[in-house]
Amino acid sequence: QAYLVSKENSAILMAMLRGRTDFQELSSVDLVVHNGQAQVLEQVRGRNFIEDFKPVAGAWPPYMPSTGEIQEGYRLQLSPLLSVDKQVVDLVVKCNIDQVERLANVNLDLPLPTGQTYTGQINVPQVASWRLHERFRWPADEVLLLSCGVVAAPLGAPNASLLGQGTSLLGLDRILSPTGDRADALLVIEYRGDASGRIQAGGGSNRTAQPTSPLSRGRY
Repeated sequence: QAYLVSKENSAILMAMLRGRTDFQELSSVDLVVHNGQAQVLEQVRGRNFIEDFKPVAGAWPPYMPSTGEIQEGYRLQLSPLLSVDKQVVDLVVKCNIDQVERLANVNLDLPLPTGQTYTGQINVPQVASWRLHERFRWPADEVLLLSCGVVAAPLGAPNASLLGQGTSLLGLDRILSPTGDRADALLVIEYRGDASGRIQAGGGSNRTAQPTSPLSRGRY
């Protein structure tokens, strides 16, 4: 579900949510996005598992486990388009989430030359996936609030803040829950004005910024 709220009410809502013990904020990112171009934020990692056994001559047991890899993680793509008068935002949001909830162990009875069987154990991934691909259009002076439903729960180290942490831009590597936890996810998107002025103002910092372009007219 999508909602439009004023910037004042959005600030009040975020303050109320931050006061709840069951609320976790993944990250608050001020992104410079070129108008009409796509910005991709992703954090994907591979999970190795035993997917099969291959016969091996001259060895005992005559089988060798074969490993496979399954990708899990998050990929968020934002494609904004600002109107000429800078009053309306047209945004395409595409989000893919794949999470390995668990690796189920399955025993295989493999035949031996002696007529007996050798028991080998493989892993069967149980994956939960979620997809979002929608287009939204709203006034630039309002905030878009997306209720994404129940997805993989943000989960970080207990002694570190989730804000700005992690190895990726959004700290997405911190929300790959090893236990398959779930939570109601909220995505808040706000247009914050001309991007070129922000890039010039922050030119002395160490943060990596995209180069100034006449097409860069918005930051989110």
